[in-house]
Amino acid sequence: MSSLRQKLHSPAGVSMLIALLFFLVCLTVGSLILTAATANASKTRGRYAREQDYLALASAARLLQEVFGQHTYTAGRDLHTEASIDPVTGEPVIISHWEDIVPFITPAGPDNGDMLTDAFASPLPETSPFEITAGEGMPQVEAVLHMEAGGNAVITLTRGSQVLQVTFTCRTAQVSGHGYEREITSWSRGVITRGRRESP
Repeated sequence: MSSLRQKLHSPAGVSMLIALLFFLVCLTVGSLILTAATANASKTRGRYAREQDYLALASAARLLQEVFGQHTYTAGRDLHTEASIDPVTGEPVIISHWEDIVPFITPAGPDNGDMLTDAFASPLPETSPFEITAGEGMPQVEAVLHMEAGGNAVITLTRGSQVLQVTFTCRTAQVSGHGYEREITSWSRGVITRGRRESP
């Protein structure tokens, strides 16, 4: 019994116990630091990916503003008058008829808002998704064009979890004069807004 009491009160082995305790504390602190660093690294990677998606969308949206905005679609008709002589009476006869003009887009050029004007001329409620790239080295962005009843156009751009919309406001003016009628439809430059990703 006395030998057991001596062993319990003996200072031998205390340093080993303190060392083990210190090692356990260091191990716990180290694992906590490693866990926090891993979580921050994954958050940083996710934030970087979201930023890249947003920058790609913003570039594509600005490209759409330049390509589709501020273009005009003109349709209409002209009054054509023909004079002839009636073979029976010999009197002059004037025949007038309206003839549709070939619609045109202003300003003219290869990238002049054909998508909006074509969708407006032959009403398309929504196109299939298509890809758009703002420039070399830029990632592709998915886009969907939706033409509203009044001619307003909304292009929704998505990449990853990021969504942007470019809205083009439509205005149509009726212009007429002696022998002509015109319907001039124009779109604004486009307004970029943050969109919301539809839940599946």
